[in-house]
Amino acid sequence: MRFRLKTIVKVSTVLLVIYFITVLFKLPFFDSGEEYQQKLHEHARNRNFQVPDVLKLDEDSDHHGNALPVIAQPQLKLPVFKKNILGNFEVPVEIPKTGPGEGGVPFHVPPEKHAEEEAGKKQYGFDIVASNIISLDRAPKDLRNDECKYWHYPEALPTVSVVIVFINEGLSILLRTVHSVINQSPKHLLVQIVLVDDKSNKADLGKELDDHAAQFGDLIKIVRNEKREGLIRARNIGALNADRGDVVVFLDAHCEAQPNWLVPLIAPIAADRRALTVPLVDVINAATFEIVPQSVYNAQGAWDWNFNYKRIPVPAPEKKKHSYETEPYASPAMAGGLFAIERNYFMELGLYDPGLEFWGAEQYELSFKVWQCHGQVLFVPCSRVGHIYRPHVPGYVGNPIPGTGIKGVSYVDLNNIRVAEVWMDEYKDYFYRSYPHLVGQDGGDLTKQKKVRDDLQCKSFKWFMDNVAYGVVERYPLSAANIAWGEVQNIGSSNRICLDRMGRGYGQPVGASGCHHWGGSQLYRLTDKKELLYNEHCISVNGDKPVTVFCHDSHSHMVWEYNDENKWIYDSAHDKCMQLEPNNSDVVLAPCDTSNKNQKWSFLPSTKG
Repeated sequence: MRFRLKTIVKVSTVLLVIYFITVLFKLPFFDSGEEYQQKLHEHARNRNFQVPDVLKLDEDSDHHGNALPVIAQPQLKLPVFKKNILGNFEVPVEIPKTGPGEGGVPFHVPPEKHAEEEAGKKQYGFDIVASNIISLDRAPKDLRNDECKYWHYPEALPTVSVVIVFINEGLSILLRTVHSVINQSPKHLLVQIVLVDDKSNKADLGKELDDHAAQFGDLIKIVRNEKREGLIRARNIGALNADRGDVVVFLDAHCEAQPNWLVPLIAPIAADRRALTVPLVDVINAATFEIVPQSVYNAQGAWDWNFNYKRIPVPAPEKKKHSYETEPYASPAMAGGLFAIERNYFMELGLYDPGLEFWGAEQYELSFKVWQCHGQVLFVPCSRVGHIYRPHVPGYVGNPIPGTGIKGVSYVDLNNIRVAEVWMDEYKDYFYRSYPHLVGQDGGDLTKQKKVRDDLQCKSFKWFMDNVAYGVVERYPLSAANIAWGEVQNIGSSNRICLDRMGRGYGQPVGASGCHHWGGSQLYRLTDKKELLYNEHCISVNGDKPVTVFCHDSHSHMVWEYNDENKWIYDSAHDKCMQLEPNNSDVVLAPCDTSNKNQKWSFLPSTKG
């Protein structure tokens, strides 16, 4: 009798808990588990909080061995790793296809097409002839860590609109991007593909593209800009037109989605609507279309204080947060081309700053904004997308940005100024140390961007550096203060000769050429850490030659001083001075001589970067 009473009490408790949940969420009492799960997710999404796991029944038993249902504690709806149990979104491995480029293997154009091939490269920067031969539906190359196949993801996931911006893209390359997205994505999750044409002028991107898209019904929407907007504003236009999906995924127009790429990418957003997720990007060879991994290890996105995008090792504190190598992990920044974000959150952030021109710095603007405004940037190792990186092709000019800038400031510099002024607080000084010619330049009206930051009560850049981007400074220290900067002109020469990197690589000697007043490879900074550098090219010493080295590999280059009295650029480690040779193109180190005019140099500030 006592045992039966306990059983009755336990069952009654279970029923009371179920009734309470039913009343709280206004759910029909006898919904099926699937219906209940769907309603629970809908209710949670409407209430704008993280979705709890379904209350599941486990088997327990009373003292008589009778099974009793027990309500498990609610938990976040997160992926679960089940060793050797194939994941719930994994698809059966198909019989390998045969044909050019199938499975991501290299394809070489037949010799009789080489002339056509070279002409195509000059037009597109890719081997368009090879692309036209390879199937639009070619089989992908699965480069994932084997661990990825055993992740089990929530069934209730947000729907997706994919946005792809293009201008004068090779049609077959663009279409292969679209086909790969359709072929490799669950149909119930992919609800829309938005193609934004940023004022292309190639004929096949008109009606021929429209006709091809029509075969997919209303899945594909094509938006054509009336004027060229540039990548940044065109992506904003795409997001505004992506009116079906909960999540917007941005891809470049020369990509190929790989097996089960989408679910791992959006699962973190289902758990945290303020997560911005980034796939691991593999490399598609621009000539052979072979797909190879970009890296064999996880890395974070970062930057140096010249705003060059960098990859750095994942710091130990971040590694310790994860049990599996294939779990999503935090990154201070992203490269910017491929990512996913909840559409409503993107709108709350004000999209990309619409004052950013064409391209450049948008990856930092959005990365900083997400982190500082209570979100997170996550790299997702199990989501992989191939991407074609255009190599240098002689004769290829691409789609040049119209004009040179605004009020004498280049578009990229303008974008950098806007990001620094809105988001970086006192850390913007380190950016300006790298680009002293930009101090005081007009970045345009920043009122709306600063209001977004105030309205969302976003955190300081110092918080971001201390808690998220601490690994950046370890690898790329804050810029040292400038003692002198500008074009380094030799006083002794009558031909106005300036120190010049001459386009040479690391380890090569620094030279000299006629002062052109355009900055670039003639613009140098002398810092209080005894660095003489242009961007991340520092001048070091090899014998009697000043040579260029990568600034962050060692401290051997920290030897330079400027003697204002004698106008020497002095190597304090070897007690020698920089000297222009009589041919006006070579520079050497020689014993210092006050009577030698070719050892006298002056720094002339420049308005160019």
